Amino acid sequence: MTVRQLRLRSGKSELEVRGTLGEGEQTDLTVTGQVPLVLLTDYLAVVRSTEGLATANVRLRGNRGARILHGTLEIRQGHLTLSGLSADFREVQAGLELQGTRTQIREWRARLAEGNFRGAGEIGQSGGRWDLRLTFQEDDGRAEQLLLGLYGGKGEVTGFLSLGGLLTSEGEETADFWRNLGGDLKLVMRDGRIGRYTVTAKVLALLNVAQLLDLKGPDLAAEGMPYERLTADIKIARGIARTDNLVLDSRAMKVTAVGTVNLAEDTVDLTVAVKPFHNLDRILTNIPVAGWLLGGKEKSILVAYYHVTGSLRDPQVAAVPLKSVGRSVFGIFRNLLEIPEALTGPYEGLPPQPVKPDEKKKH
Repeated sequence: MTVRQLRLRSGKSELEVRGTLGEGEQTDLTVTGQVPLVLLTDYLAVVRSTEGLATANVRLRGNRGARILHGTLEIRQGHLTLSGLSADFREVQAGLELQGTRTQIREWRARLAEGNFRGAGEIGQSGGRWDLRLTFQEDDGRAEQLLLGLYGGKGEVTGFLSLGGLLTSEGEETADFWRNLGGDLKLVMRDGRIGRYTVTAKVLALLNVAQLLDLKGPDLAAEGMPYERLTADIKIARGIARTDNLVLDSRAMKVTAVGTVNLAEDTVDLTVAVKPFHNLDRILTNIPVAGWLLGGKEKSILVAYYHVTGSLRDPQVAAVPLKSVGRSVFGIFRNLLEIPEALTGPYEGLPPQPVKPDEKKKH
């Protein structure tokens, strides 16, 4: 059957189709005009759309089970979801080039979790498998929306979240997104709270921080601990994210972590160091933890070490002695927490910590 002209109109949107329809490989259609994004779901792996339009200039060939698209799509004011991400992309502006089994995303801008998202990448789909490569930057999104899936739908971590870098994945089904995820990311969070079901909250519960550090304001157990800034460089391979420099700064303490999070299985294996800032006498009197490192000119440096394992939603936290931390991990903590060179604990001969320019002036 030859379609000389088929014009469909809905409101101010219009779509025109021309070409031939037949069995086997005989279908060859040209589609121009505005297409509802929901109709493109089968052609964009791991991406789903619920509303919005795309201006299309596309040629469609092949049979019903293996249609090949070539051309361009310009998305305006779209609404998209990405497999594995709890927040939706709104007000999407994007340019796509369809090249058979590959889709190039030239420019992608959107509102994501109340923040500003921009990115570019490529999606492939062939033989029942898909692959994804995306470079992106999200600025000032709401952490409680972006991290919602980590804690069973509870906004346990709040604040402004910025995240950027490279993500890749591949597979045959939705669950493969996390199992095969890879990437290299930089995370910055600020001005929020750490909830009572998080890894950090488990550590703070052992310290009884609210009582020992005289924190004022909302109940720590009920509303979490306020923090000022959290940073980390994250490398991901086969769904396992690793960081060697996570640092959380708050008014009460500084927390650092080294280890991994299995994103597919929601499990964690971290070594955590905590350096409180106040009331050392009360802490030493009430909490004789094996992991304390005490020293300094006036015995004013205090650090506790913990091992965090198990489910990300309900991890097991245990205080550990310094000697079980490991030489390389202690070296990382010493730099991140600015522990003086003289305090090496059981690890003698570690490279000296670099002296900051302002510290040289003091001497």
